[in-house]
Amino acid sequence: MLGWPNPSALPLALARQRTRTMRPSSFFQRGEGELLLNFGLVATPLCKESAMHRRIATKGLVLTAVTAGLFPLTTQADDLKDRFKHYLEHEKNQTASVTVAFGAGLNTAQPGNPANHHILPREIVLRSGGVVTFMVAGFHQIIVFGQGVVQGQIAVPPTGVFIFDPAPPSSLPVHYQGLRPAGGPPPGLASTSDPSNAQNRIESVSFAQPGDYLVICNVRTHFIDGMWAVVKVR
Repeated sequence: MLGWPNPSALPLALARQRTRTMRPSSFFQRGEGELLLNFGLVATPLCKESAMHRRIATKGLVLTAVTAGLFPLTTQADDLKDRFKHYLEHEKNQTASVTVAFGAGLNTAQPGNPANHHILPREIVLRSGGVVTFMVAGFHQIIVFGQGVVQGQIAVPPTGVFIFDPAPPSSLPVHYQGLRPAGGPPPGLASTSDPSNAQNRIESVSFAQPGDYLVICNVRTHFIDGMWAVVKVR
């Protein structure tokens, strides 16, 4: 049974209290106006005010520790927010101007050259009001149809250099019809300088309204080889 401390044990208990920090394990009610603080060594009487002060001090230490621990988390959250903001800005800038390979490259030259008959990437994502810069490599003609036109609506003739000669029918609205490239099968097309219709050129197309826009190469055999893509404006 826990009682008042043995007087002979007090010097030893006090010495131990000076040499190490003692952690109270529990409080005991002894009588009216008194509390006993059990250190595991000796039961020390405390008044209610002292016990209350200890509890307040303990809560303050705990709150300080928790608050101090939150500062690194707050810093990490701010850093993550800044990184995400920069990422969104980067994505916004990236989708405002997109470069597209219209033709897989001049190093693909071969008989028939089907390896060159590609638009990369096949799906082009663009912000409303953005620009697609087509890097044309080889004998190609760009046609960008208006919103709603799909690949299955393109009727490919059995012969001829171009699918649409000179232009698509009115049933297929056109957003942009590119330059006819110089050369080709005899008699071929004459070269122009302003704008240049050289086989290797750059053509930029603006897209102001959201929607899906089908892009094809108007050269018949190229389209048959799969030279088409979709610009998705958001």
